[in-house]
Amino acid sequence: MKKGSILFINEKEAKTLITAEEAIKLSEQAFADFSDKKVINPVKLHTPLYPYHDGYTNCMPAFSATQDIAGVKVISVYKNNIKKHDLPATIGTIVLNDPDSGCPLAIMDGTYVTSARTGATMAIFSKYLAKEASEVVTVIGTGAQGLSSVIMILKVLPQIKEVRAVDINPAARKHFIDEASKIYPHVDFVELEDLQSACTNSDIVVNAANSSVLLLPKIKFDKGTTVLVLEEDLKPSYVKKTFDAFVVDFIDCFVERSNISLNHRHDAYGEEVELVTAESISGEIGDVIAGKKSFRESDDDIIVASSIGMGIQDVMTADYIYKKALKKNVGKELEFLDL
Repeated sequence: MKKGSILFINEKEAKTLITAEEAIKLSEQAFADFSDKKVINPVKLHTPLYPYHDGYTNCMPAFSATQDIAGVKVISVYKNNIKKHDLPATIGTIVLNDPDSGCPLAIMDGTYVTSARTGATMAIFSKYLAKEASEVVTVIGTGAQGLSSVIMILKVLPQIKEVRAVDINPAARKHFIDEASKIYPHVDFVELEDLQSACTNSDIVVNAANSSVLLLPKIKFDKGTTVLVLEEDLKPSYVKKTFDAFVVDFIDCFVERSNISLNHRHDAYGEEVELVTAESISGEIGDVIAGKKSFRESDDDIIVASSIGMGIQDVMTADYIYKKALKKNVGKELEFLDL
């Protein structure tokens, strides 16, 4: 590429340049490096547009000292986009920069990257926190994130025999099962409507539902269940009385973002505010990967894990896609600087 040029990589191209296994490996390394303090990953800058627009934008910069890569993801979440504009609810853009000069190297899709690394996070949580003999997974909310999560989880836990799909939308359940069964024809995919029935005798429960109603408190979990949370707010009093351990990806960011969300629930629904503190969280998944901690002490422990998302995952994933794009001559070179 010419000096001062950038590589533009769209979503369709990005999808062809990374596998599920590669996405999992990259996020696993990102978490371990974060635990070892080999990355710079500031708390994401959250910009809510309420009450002017029903959405928000997050800015997520990161730098990896081990890989010597830098970049930033800007991602917007507008829950009504599908109905209102026929657009995805989540739309992201990633800029990769030369860490030595700051010059941009690539502008690329952040939407698929976000989906891939989020699913990878659920797989990593499952790998390090779930019981070794886990065989049944329940997915609550069978949209894109639910599908990505189960595809990734089955990569690291190939012994899974049954996946239960729960969604208020029958069409979403059917699409989920159709797509997942193409990849894993040997797995028994089951449609269920009742939350409790779906979670009883389930080893791993993934809550990917985009619901204003708190769903988890409605469920009684069996001993040994690992509960993975993508969307739902977790009130400290509920976590304390229900789970033996509470694991996240990034404590500082999780605390800040959770309290913003819980305050929003107070304003919107009149719920009592319970602020999340670092002390209410058992620890970070990176410490488990790095061998510093272990949060499952027995097969009876009920563990909850939640991901707020980390910029270092996005940047490491994007850099991998960028370098593969250069090798395969994928993407479009654009003149950027007037040199």
